[in-house]
Amino acid sequence: MPTVCSYRYYGLVLGVTLWLGSILLAPWLESQHQGAGGGIYAFFSTVCHQEPDRCFFFGGRPLAVCARCTGLYTGFWMGLLIIPHIPFLSSRLARRPRLILWFFLPMAVDLLLFGINTHWSRMITGAIASFPISVFVWWGLEQIRQPVIKRSLS
Repeated sequence: MPTVCSYRYYGLVLGVTLWLGSILLAPWLESQHQGAGGGIYAFFSTVCHQEPDRCFFFGGRPLAVCARCTGLYTGFWMGLLIIPHIPFLSSRLARRPRLILWFFLPMAVDLLLFGINTHWSRMITGAIASFPISVFVWWGLEQIRQPVIKRSLS
């Protein structure tokens, strides 16, 4: 397992933090009548349906993504921050990657309860589902190496 003290790890944490921050920034900018909020909403419309009745609200406006997507991104971020510091879970996931399927079970049940589920159930089950995936993305990122190009000086 890679070390937490790598620039790739901190870069990934920073990127995901900015991603989450922009989800909150969009409604705030819109409430301040700043045009940039519309651009953020447009960006996130490519990854989420953004139906207002399925979104949490901030500043009187819906977040840039629905409750489930908010949970997925939040769970991914939390997984990056927590899993590397829980050696038991990290090593278990490394040895048996199929265990992540168990993390999807609550979201599958929530999907089947369409009409009964709530914003909070969508967010929480989304967070549970994406929690372990972040560590696999991080491990994969750590495997990327810069190719060494040798040039002859002839």
